[in-house]
Amino acid sequence: MVAPTAPRGIGVLALDLDGTVLTDGHGISDRTVAAVAAFRASGRDVVVATGRSSRSALPWASRLGGAKAMVCHNGAAVYDCPGFPEGRLLSEAVLPEALVRRVIGLSRELGLHFHGFGGDDWYYERARPGTAIYERRSGFAGALVDFDELREPRFNKAMFVSSPGREIEAAAEAARALCGGEATVMFTSPGFLEIVPLGATKAAGLTTWLSSRGLALADAMAIGDADNDLEMIRGAGYGVAMADAPEEVRAAAAFVTGGIADDGAAAAIELFLAAPESPPRSRPFKWE
Repeated sequence: MVAPTAPRGIGVLALDLDGTVLTDGHGISDRTVAAVAAFRASGRDVVVATGRSSRSALPWASRLGGAKAMVCHNGAAVYDCPGFPEGRLLSEAVLPEALVRRVIGLSRELGLHFHGFGGDDWYYERARPGTAIYERRSGFAGALVDFDELREPRFNKAMFVSSPGREIEAAAEAARALCGGEATVMFTSPGFLEIVPLGATKAAGLTTWLSSRGLALADAMAIGDADNDLEMIRGAGYGVAMADAPEEVRAAAAFVTGGIADDGAAAAIELFLAAPESPPRSRPFKWE
């Protein structure tokens, strides 16, 4: 494959959180914070692109020095944040109610932790082992409800959470069969199975915000580590995949950096800033 030409004027960094710069129990490294600050100091903007809700992402965006926008729920909610941390909802997508009802039925059959996100709140019907896992990950507790009493469940995203293995894989198969062409079902990390409205992707959400500023994906550097980052990395002017990313994601990237344990995202930003007109490109890249 012929490497693409050097990007024209990259002015935006779109940064995934979990698995890219953020790890459970370790937070975001000082090196990453410094690299993002240097990117911003160069006159460029920073956008957080995450599967998290804005409420869950906000503390980590603050740790990174703020963000001009936050693409949340894997693109199902996009916030313009010119006065970070204050922001306004720029676009939103929700799952069809009939589909939500079917997925709720599936959750009752499977017995795994399941919850739906409506804006910044998440709702679950029964506490399972995965409930505590998600509470720790999100940073705040969900609301215990009877889903049948929610007259109009308006979910931006739904999730199953379990330990990696056959149980959650079977849930993925069942969810894909149930959702058909009405929603996208994907793993965003091992044990985290997400269901988002059809067409809601980080790439689409990022494009919505960029378009509002007269920009395009070609003007962005994007860094991520999972399947939900694939389209954003593929479409960006300069797409970077973490070494820990699935093979398909790494193959779509212009550059494959180190893993999160090696501060790979920070290293990629540093290398870009050292030569923004001709940043390093590789397929594949072996981190030394």
